[in-house]
Parts: sequence; structure tokens; C-alpha cells
Amino acid sequence: MRLKTAFAATLLLAVTASFPAASEDLRYCDHGKQLSRQRQHAEPIRYFNHCIQAGQLSAPSMVSALLKRGKSLALTQQLDYAIRDFTAAIQYAPNSAAAYHNRGVAYAKASRMDEALVDLSKAIQLAPQEPSSYLGRAVIYKARGDEKLAANDAAIAKRLAQGG
Repeated sequence: MRLKTAFAATLLLAVTASFPAASEDLRYCDHGKQLSRQRQHAEPIRYFNHCIQAGQLSAPSMVSALLKRGKSLALTQQLDYAIRDFTAAIQYAPNSAAAYHNRGVAYAKASRMDEALVDLSKAIQLAPQEPSSYLGRAVIYKARGDEKLAANDAAIAKRLAQGG
């Protein structure tokens, strides 16, 4: 009987170590981030759901969690949900270039090019030194046949990527 009790206690410790208490929301977010870095995309969503839905995150932590979950959602082709998360991140942090950039990319993947251009332009306005939004906007301009605007944004992205 003592062996069963010891085994049960060990099992309980193992389970609680891998699934932290609800009050430790950041640990769920951190685990989701770790899984994301390992190029797993579906599994982190569950962890981000937990820490976001608990509602105990500071505004910066909430923005970070929404951006990370949004990226995972976009990578699993759940574009409407990804756009929703990026929009929520913008509501928390209206000057977040990353939120506008990511929502712009999600809009582009969803073939919502007008909205993608607006968001990528806003990301450029907020962070003019970041090449990725220029490059994203260049791709959209090129697809629309506006070679001059595409070439201009591509040149800016290249210059910035090279440190200029």
C-alpha cells in the first residue's frame, strides 16, 4: 500500500510540474513560447489560451501572449483567429509596430490586400527602421503590378537589412 501511495504522490508531482497552477499564468505563456521556438505551432496555442483566458496578465504580458498566439494561429492557417489576436494586441498597445506588421501579414495570407497594405504602412510609420514591413508591402505592390512602389520598398528593406 505504501508503494502505491508513493507512486501516486510522484505521479501527482509530475503532473503538477508539467501543468502549473492557474495563478502562474506566465509559466503557461513561457512554455508556449518555448514550444513556438521549437517550431511547434499547434501545441503552443493551448498554453497561450490558458494564460490569456485567466485574465491575470499585465498589459505588456497580454500583448506578448496575444502576438505569440496569433503567430501560432497564423502558422496553422487559422487566419481569422490570428487577425483577432493581433487586433486585440493593437487595442492593448496601439503603438505596437509588431502587432500591425503581424496583422498585415495575416491579412495578406487571407487575401485581404487593402487591409494588409494599411497595416504594413502603419507598422512602417511606427518602426521605420524595420525592413520586414517594407518587404511585405513590396510583395503586395508587386502582385498588384505597381513595380515602382514595389522596387522602392524593396530597396529600403534591403538597405535597412544591411544596416543602412
